[in-house]
Amino acid sequence: MRRSTYVVKKGKTPVLLGDEARTLLDSIDVTTIVGLRDRALNALLICSFARISAALQMNVDEYYPQGKSWWVWLHKKDGKQHKMPTNHLLEQYLDAHVTAAGLAGQKNVPLFPTLGDRDRLTLMSRVGDRPRPEFQR
Repeated sequence: MRRSTYVVKKGKTPVLLGDEARTLLDSIDVTTIVGLRDRALNALLICSFARISAALQMNVDEYYPQGKSWWVWLHKKDGKQHKMPTNHLLEQYLDAHVTAAGLAGQKNVPLFPTLGDRDRLTLMSRVGDRPRPEFQR
């Protein structure tokens, strides 16, 4: 006798609706470098459906121009890589963050660093704006 297969028709991961995403992004105070960084990070997560760890592992040079548009290069689980174009709002938010943080043109520097110590840019932790010592660059 064959068993019936279990099929999940609805995922358990909650997804923001368009107006909820807009409300979230608009609620971030962008008068500071940290606010610009947080808005860019949240926009990347919303637009790409990336895992937070994949976004936090990005370097500045993994946001790059290709043709007439800008692309991001995400490192996924099991060493997989995903390259995708940005939309105009994500590009605008990433550009504002990169410019304000003085990260333009740098290589091997985290795209979303902790910003407490300007002389030592480190990867941000998944649980807040604390450096992860094992990933210091």
